[in-house]
Amino acid sequence: MLVLALDTASVFCSAALAENGHIIAARQDNIGTGHAEHLLQQIAALMRKAEKNFTQIDRIGVNIGPGSFTGIRIGVAAARALALALAKPAIGVSAFAALRAQAVAESGHKTVPAVYVVLQAPQNGLYWQYFAANGDSSAPQSGTAEDIAAFMRHQPANEAQQTGRAQASLLIGSGAAGLAALLPPQQATCLRIAGSAPTADIAFFAAAAAELPAKAAAPVPLYMRAPAAQPRKAELPAAEKSRAQAQYQNKKGGPV
Repeated sequence: MLVLALDTASVFCSAALAENGHIIAARQDNIGTGHAEHLLQQIAALMRKAEKNFTQIDRIGVNIGPGSFTGIRIGVAAARALALALAKPAIGVSAFAALRAQAVAESGHKTVPAVYVVLQAPQNGLYWQYFAANGDSSAPQSGTAEDIAAFMRHQPANEAQQTGRAQASLLIGSGAAGLAALLPPQQATCLRIAGSAPTADIAFFAAAAAELPAKAAAPVPLYMRAPAAQPRKAELPAAEKSRAQAQYQNKKGGPV
């Protein structure tokens, strides 16, 4: 299986080609802005480097967020356009799921640990999701360090972790270090920081896209809050607006 993975949800613009689980070409560039133009160039360069053509792609995986509103839209739109043109499935992978997979893969644990993925959010907030060791997970949430501490206190393994009878949960993401510094000492002892990057290595988006079932529905952005700038509603020209009002009143049989 040949998977093209895309990630434009942060300051990084990343793309990779994975064939049967192995990365054969990848780029991750810290560009800040300009993802739309850069991504197309990245994809073309990857295809040339791997000596592949677009018809050989089996799936397109894309980071659906959370992250930059503009960046998420660019990546999702590119994945959907490619999927439509190639008649191949596009698979949405959240930043939470990819970072959790990276934390587990790099942990060195023989058994799968629980993972908290915590990302910095606007106005000193946090986006987070908890993945239990048994595979269960919470819904993606936004909140504060106090919210996460309260959640941790109600986890079955919490007491065992505090006394060292259970392995610590992993903490990963751009908000990991900040959260650990704000937690009460008894909560901090239950965690081990596994990384503080704002997004996962592109290889983990490719791996998740290969493993997830192909869905009929196209990927949609995972927005954790409403955009600050809302699109303006289209206004009819004054003459057309008056004519529409007149027609409406005539249908009702009342005065204009």
